[in-house]
Amino acid sequence: MIRLSLLAVLFTLLTGSTLLAQGGEGAMPDEMMMNAMPGPGHEPLKQMLGAWDQKVIVTMMPGMPPMEGSGTAENAMILGGRYVEGNGVITAMGMTAKTKMFTGYDNRRSKYFLFAIDELGTYAVTAEGEYDAAKRMWTFHGVEDDGKQKMKFRITTQMVGDSQMNSEIVFIMPDGTEHRAVRVESKRRA
Repeated sequence: MIRLSLLAVLFTLLTGSTLLAQGGEGAMPDEMMMNAMPGPGHEPLKQMLGAWDQKVIVTMMPGMPPMEGSGTAENAMILGGRYVEGNGVITAMGMTAKTKMFTGYDNRRSKYFLFAIDELGTYAVTAEGEYDAAKRMWTFHGVEDDGKQKMKFRITTQMVGDSQMNSEIVFIMPDGTEHRAVRVESKRRA
């Protein structure tokens, strides 16, 4: 019982200090609440929702031939319309792996972000970026750090009409050249 009470007090303190830090001294509670609610930046994310069949093209290293695979994904809004949770299964290179990705919009920073994990590793991929409404495309940037070296990468996701979504993962090599490692062509399931 004491442990629960202590957790409740800590949660209240952390929540209060976070809201104060977000809003600053004298900030209106209404402003803080608006900042915590889904807004216009969340609307484009709804394009990703639904069930998708995927063609996966993987090129492990520059100069190597691409390998094809397939997959499926189910994307749904969660936590009151704040995030898209994507659950997928991809079969490529003789392996099948489950994937999970969260995509959202941070009202405080006016940035889109993603957080992805899968059964192919024990690490998470994180990136942040922008949405271009004219192109219907998100562009995320991140840094892959395997403990030995760091490599920049770019992930793009573009809506092609309402029934197709194409994503690419491009690594920026140390010499500045780019290597498209993964392309996923998703078609909305009827």
